[in-house]
Parts: sequence; structure tokens; C-alpha cells
Amino acid sequence: MVDLPGHARAVLVRVRASDGREHAEIRVRVALADVDPAARRQLGTLLADLRDLVTRAAAVRRPRPGRKAA
Repeated sequence: MVDLPGHARAVLVRVRASDGREHAEIRVRVALADVDPAARRQLGTLLADLRDLVTRAAAVRRPRPGRKAA
């Protein structure tokens, strides 16, 4: 968990689906600015950064069956 009191909180949970596959679930709460243009910029930044984070995390290669991880 990441907690920035009054500003933001993020919680990461590792879960296993019924098929046995594991996933990460992330819940993020960020206080937005009181004025719309600034809040929109915050949302754009969040979306771009989340896209980068998910892309980097998903790009980690899993070994194919019968092969060792690099």
C-alpha cells in the first residue's frame, strides 16, 4: 500500500482466478484539484502513467512451458 494522507492512496492485491492464473489488482484514489482544467490535467497524467505502468508490467516475459526463465 502507498498512502499519502490527504492526497492519494494505492493498494495492490495479488489474486488467483478460478483457472489458477494470478493477477494484480490495483486500486488508486487521488484527490483532484478543485478547478476543472487542473483536474483534467491530473486525470490525463494518471491515465498516461497507468498506461506506461501496465505496459511495462505486461511486457515481462513469462517462460514458455518446458523452458527456464531468462
